[in-house]
Amino acid sequence: MKKLVLILSLLFSISVFAETPAKLALVSPIEIPPGQSVKGLSLNLIYGHTNSVTGIEYGFLVNRTENITGIQIGAINLDNSMTGIQLSVIGVNQSMAGIQLGLFNYADRMKGLQLGLINMAAELRGIQLGLLNFNFSGIPVLPLINIGWSF
Repeated sequence: MKKLVLILSLLFSISVFAETPAKLALVSPIEIPPGQSVKGLSLNLIYGHTNSVTGIEYGFLVNRTENITGIQIGAINLDNSMTGIQLSVIGVNQSMAGIQLGLFNYADRMKGLQLGLINMAAELRGIQLGLLNFNFSGIPVLPLINIGWSF
């Protein structure tokens, strides 16, 4: 019993710091520790919402992150700002810089490579490779490949 109390006390005491090296979330806000900034590993079992991740974020179902730098893997990834590599079935970003791989990829501002079945970007500076590629700031739709140089 003393060991359990000690372990729980340590996990919850980590949350007083601005950043944590690791976070485990069942359904946000049910998470250990309950911090909103992760430098390291963020593991989301069903749904995780994190303010900032620098490192790796892995989610079985849904990752919802405001600002991420690193690698993000999940069935559904929803981000405000993403820099790095994103692997998903559905990836939706306001701002994406890097590589976005998935069945359906969307970014308001995409800088880099989108590789998927359907790729969409409101503004594209990079390359889209997929069955259908939508670039709303250039050639609106092309099969297989689309290149953009906006913003």
